[in-house]
Amino acid sequence: DNLCRLSDRFNGFQIIGWEFVGFSKFTMAHAVHNQLLGVLQLWSKRGQLPAPISVGATELKKYITGKGNADKDVMIEHAKKLFVGWEPKDHNEADARLVGWWMKDKLGIK
Repeated sequence: DNLCRLSDRFNGFQIIGWEFVGFSKFTMAHAVHNQLLGVLQLWSKRGQLPAPISVGATELKKYITGKGNADKDVMIEHAKKLFVGWEPKDHNEADARLVGWWMKDKLGIK
C-alpha cells in the first residue's frame, strides 16, 4: 500500500534501492528482510523496472561518513547536512534518503 502511494505521488519509479542487511542475530528480522526483498523484486518486475539495487549498511556508512561503523546519530547528522532544512523522523528515514543519495551517485544521476 505504501509503495503504491509513493509511486502515485512521484509518477512512478525508475529504480528501487534498499539497504541490505547481511546479518541479523534476530531470526524474525531476517525473515521480514527476506519478505521485503521479495516484495521489492515483485514490484520491480511488475513495473518493468531493473532489479532493485542494494547497498550494505557498512558500505553506506563508509560512503556517507568515511567510517563503515558510524553510529545512527552520525548518519542522521550527515543526512541533515546533505538535505538542508529537512528533519528526519528517525534513523530509518535518514537511511532511506541516504540510500537514494548513494544510488544517484552510483548510477551517475544528476
